[in-house]
Amino acid sequence: MDFTSEQKERLFSTSSLEEFGVVSREIYGGTMPLSAFDLDIGRHFNSLCKKSARESGENLQIPSDPRQVSKMSERKLFSDSRWNDTGKPNIIGHFERTDEERMADKKRFREHLKKIGVIKDGSEE
Repeated sequence: MDFTSEQKERLFSTSSLEEFGVVSREIYGGTMPLSAFDLDIGRHFNSLCKKSARESGENLQIPSDPRQVSKMSERKLFSDSRWNDTGKPNIIGHFERTDEERMADKKRFREHLKKIGVIKDGSEE
């Protein structure tokens, strides 16, 4: 399906992905196949995708030229602050244990390891 100049103008006048979707469905009568896009409509759709990503806080970069993919791979991965923000730990609970309690827990744990076969009966490791 080739678009008329009036239909193209309606698509180019859209300012959001949602509006682009509504107008394209009105024109095409359903979901517009990618084969119906011409280069200019594809560029406009791509710019709307990037605009939407910026507005939603996503850091999407879609290269239009395959040669740009190699440049993207040179960039340091996970460099955004959201991946590197460790935050401060919150202590949610702490209690003191006596040496007797620790030894009893250790003995009980070792007995369990022997029972399931992780360590041998005579072994001290």
